[in-house]
Amino acid sequence: MSEYTRRATWDDLLHVINLLKEHDVRFVVVGGYALKFYGYSRETLDIDIAVNTSSESR
Repeated sequence: MSEYTRRATWDDLLHVINLLKEHDVRFVVVGGYALKFYGYSRETLDIDIAVNTSSESR
């Protein structure tokens, strides 16, 4: 059985962002989607997010 993962979309990114915000998680979008937001083109298949894991941020 082969495993297939579809390419991430802007809708996927917005869904993840909304979930993180609902749970008061501090985060930043990095990688290809961050570049696309600022007008640069870089093909990407995934969403890259850095999450603040320190207990001070909660």
